Amino acid sequence: MTDLNDNTETSHAYLERIFERRASQASKALSLFRRRNPSDALPHNDLDLGDMDMHGINLACLDLRGAYLRGANLRRTDLEGADLREADLEGGKLDNAILLETDFSEADLRYASFKGADLRRADFSGANLTGANFEGALLAGADFEGANLQDVKGFPAK
Repeated sequence: MTDLNDNTETSHAYLERIFERRASQASKALSLFRRRNPSDALPHNDLDLGDMDMHGINLACLDLRGAYLRGANLRRTDLEGADLREADLEGGKLDNAILLETDFSEADLRYASFKGADLRRADFSGANLTGANFEGALLAGADFEGANLQDVKGFPAK
């Protein structure tokens, strides 16, 4: 697993390498990234990856605070320890993803699918989870304090 903090490769170069595999869909996101972030810092609140197919990619420990990921395909993606605070993941597909200790606090996760995902110790505090699907997900130690759990599917009874 790549740890961007210990790696000499910049986050910008890492994202470019990832997106090369999905060039047709990533061109929009990369041009936005370059236009708004001439430095190597990851963007906050303006990274548009909506509807992008990123299934199976290692995005562990990335800072994606406020990113627009509405409808993105993140199935089987490794987002362990990633920071997705205040991100827009409405309708996102995170089935069978590795989401250990991922921070989703205050995120928009309406109608997102987490079927079979590993969400142990994930932070959903204050997140909007209306209509989200957690069928078969691992939820031990996950924090749902203050989250909107209206019409959530597959959530264990308290």
